[in-house]
Parts: sequence; structure tokens; C-alpha cells
Amino acid sequence: MSQYAPSDKVRKVLKRSLNYAQELGREGRVGDVYYWVGRFAYMQGDFNETLPQVERCIKWAKDLHNQELLAVSYNLKGRSCLYTQEYVKGIEFLEQGLNLIEPYRKYDDLVYSRALLGLIFGLTGKFKKSKKTIENAIAVAKKHEILTFEAMAYGYLGTVHFLYGHWQNAIINCSTCIDISKKLGNPLPIAWSTFFKGTAKFNDGKEEMGLKLMREAIHILAETDSVLAMRFLYSLLAEYLAIYGDYTEAESMHQKALAFDQFGQKWGEITSCRTMALLSAAEPHPDWTLIDGHMKESIRLAEKIEALPELVISFSRYSKLLSQKGDKERSKSYWHKSCVLAKQIERKIIE
Repeated sequence: MSQYAPSDKVRKVLKRSLNYAQELGREGRVGDVYYWVGRFAYMQGDFNETLPQVERCIKWAKDLHNQELLAVSYNLKGRSCLYTQEYVKGIEFLEQGLNLIEPYRKYDDLVYSRALLGLIFGLTGKFKKSKKTIENAIAVAKKHEILTFEAMAYGYLGTVHFLYGHWQNAIINCSTCIDISKKLGNPLPIAWSTFFKGTAKFNDGKEEMGLKLMREAIHILAETDSVLAMRFLYSLLAEYLAIYGDYTEAESMHQKALAFDQFGQKWGEITSCRTMALLSAAEPHPDWTLIDGHMKESIRLAEKIEALPELVISFSRYSKLLSQKGDKERSKSYWHKSCVLAKQIERKIIE
């Protein structure tokens, strides 16, 4: 059992609080409770519950002209858009929320939201803007001694470096997050950074160590009461297991990733398409029509949400699969696309 209160108890307390606020006619408090119901659902990784609550809260805040509540609600909605894989919308809401929240000195919300905004910038191919935004969040956290979110910001910075192929920088920043979080006894940032430290190790030629760290991170998360980001983490672990050649465990992790679709988690869909292609290609008699379909869907999804680092990977994976098929011309074409886009967004070319 985690260090956090069991989710059913928290839900009962929040429901009781909402009933009291409504009975007493405390309109401002009703909006606050909507926010906390949404925020709790967010931490549980249930975006089918988070987003309706946040929409209620935004409407309530606008009706009451409560700018502070509106600011944190915009930030919560923007953060949720990472996990529902709506990056452009996430940037829009986070920028609105951060602009509104500055006067209220809610530095914890400011640091967390700004760091996550930086992560989304990274996911959409804006490396320099991403790095600058997260480093700004770290500076604010240091100034106001907000160690929890300083650690998380380092974790996000490590993740961005991973996305762009900067393996050593990813490891350094994730290790900083882990060191700070261990002193605080906070398992979620530890799990996040352990996972992405593992992905960096894997890509840096230390496959077994990388997989060990990724599995360790999943185990840490299993000990908490949160499934936030699990759709993406399971899908990424599945892809690396398939690359490593452990197809049985890869299939198991892939199925676990798909189970989180029921919570509205979509971050990881692109990776899942690549995993399905890799698993199909490992069959004794590969169905190349099916493999083409999976890879084209990964490319379509990446283009749709402007996930440019993911698109670089999908082009590269497709190139290698086409080479395996013996389709040299199309393999060269997709390899060229991968290299051109990698150069454009300042990402390391995938070997």
C-alpha cells in the first residue's frame, strides 16, 4: 500500500465536502471542491473524470469572476492534455493559466505547470523553448525552496533530453530528480526519473541495465495509488522489449498499456502502434500489410498532434522494418525523412 490515502476514502471526503458547500450555499467553496475532485482524479490518472470536473470548475470560476480559481483550473486542464495527447490544446491552457496565476504567488502550481509546459514544448519539437521553460521553473523552485517540484522539473528536463537523444544529459537530470526525491521520500518523481534514466541507458547501448531500471520504475508506481502516465510508460517499455527481442514480455506490457485507454489516457498511442508493428514483424510469416498499417497509423497520429520527436522515431522504425521486408527504396525514403526532421528539430539522428 502506498503512502497516500486510499482513493475510496478521498472520494468520500470530497463528495461530503461538495454536499456541505452546496447545502450551505457557499458558491465559492463549491468551485474549490470541483477543482479538488478534478485534481484528485488527475493524480489517479482518470481523465474521463478529471476533464468534466475541470470544465465545471472553469465555468464556476468565470461566473464568480474568481481569477485565482480560473488560473489553477486552466493549469489543471492544460496538464491533463499531456496525458490525453492533445499537446497544442495543453500549451494553450497552460499559457493562459500561467499568465493568470502570477499575481497570486501560488509558486508550487506555477513551477509544476511551467515545467510540464516545457515538457510539452519538447514533445512538439521545440527543444530550446522547452529547455528554457523548464530551467525557469527550476530557478523559481530553488528561489522559493519548493523541493518537490524542483525535483519533478529536473525529471521533466531529463525526459526532454531523452526525447532529443541527449542520453548523458537525460541521465544526469533524472539522477538529480531521484536524489532530491529520495530525501523527501516522494516515490512518484523517483519512479518517473528512474524510468527515463532507463530509457536513456537503453539507447546508450546498456540495454539490460535500461530495462532493469524501467521495470524498477513500474514496480515503484505499482506500490503507489496512482496510475498517472502508466499508459505511456507501459507502451514505451513494450517497445523497448520488442526491440530487445523479448516478445512475450513486450506483448504483456503492450496489453497492460491498452488497459489504461478506459481512463482516457492516450499518451503512448503512437508508441503502441510501433510496438504492434515490431511484434508483427517478429512473426515467422509477417503480415506486411498489417505492419504497414500500424506504422502508417503511428505516423498519422504523430503528425496530427505535432509530436515531432515521435515522428522522427516512427520514420526511423519504419525504415528499418521496410529494409527487413526488402523494400530498399521505401526504406531509404523514410530514413531520409527521419534524418531531415531530426536535423530540423535539433534531435540526434537515430542510428
